[in-house]
Amino acid sequence: MTVTGHTSVRRARPSECAKVLRVLFRRTDLSSLEVSRQVEAFASFAESQNLSLDLQWLIERNGRARAACMLICSPGRCGTVLLSDAIEPADRAEAASALAELVTTAGRCRLRLVQALLEMDFAGTDLLAGAGFARVGELQYMERPIGGPVRHRPDAGLEWVTYGRQRHATFAQVIEASYEGSLDCPALTGVREIEEVIEAHKAAGVFEPNGWLLLMCEGQPVGVLLLTSVIYRPALEIVYMGLIPQARGRGLAHVLVQRAIAEAQQRGVGALMLAVDAGNTPARRVYTANGFGTTTERQVWLHVLDRSRST
Repeated sequence: MTVTGHTSVRRARPSECAKVLRVLFRRTDLSSLEVSRQVEAFASFAESQNLSLDLQWLIERNGRARAACMLICSPGRCGTVLLSDAIEPADRAEAASALAELVTTAGRCRLRLVQALLEMDFAGTDLLAGAGFARVGELQYMERPIGGPVRHRPDAGLEWVTYGRQRHATFAQVIEASYEGSLDCPALTGVREIEEVIEAHKAAGVFEPNGWLLLMCEGQPVGVLLLTSVIYRPALEIVYMGLIPQARGRGLAHVLVQRAIAEAQQRGVGALMLAVDAGNTPARRVYTANGFGTTTERQVWLHVLDRSRST
């Protein structure tokens, strides 16, 4: 435990998880009831995904919780950090100490990278920078209501193949090939092994093999569409979609998106969701043309702990 005057930093006990989450989600524009609902929803999501919330730190003064941070370790050797916003000047040294401990713990857990997805007006970014994080861009979260007709281009020469153990290697090859020249989070390219990437994609929601689709053109694999059911609402999410370089510029991105919309319609959900790098203008144009609108934006901060790509 680190102590400065009456302010202390300590590793919180697992039994204090709800307390830590309340501190993390606390905002001046949210009522106590709204914060409680966010805590309950987040805890339920973590339980459904078998995510441990035990790596948590509390910053206290005279026994009162002032701020908190949490490290969530996910499949694929990726971690996510949650950090209180609007940390008061008197507590910033302790917050920096807590983040330093968090990064050290992430290394001990053999995480390859740690990410923080922050509101655009988040006030503590300098603390993240001091702990070794770098801002690598912004994510736009987009959504399309499901209903009405879907525009389809002719499927001549196109075929869809679902994921299975016997096709795992092909999916891996196409996903990795789709990263070449991609504008979607280029800072992540080459950081993780492809198997780690696939493991992370599978853990993004409810993994269903029939929601992972390979697009074949004249018998050759040219793209992937990875869909998952959203846990907290009746919606479908595009976890990832991509085309190999040789297949770009032919309108096939629209084919991928329109297949996702059709899948959402078939399942009877109310919305189709996705997140896209704000700098990926071609992808955003495709989504906008197919009825998606932006709901929110977040800053993306990364700390790459291991670039060796060795298991």
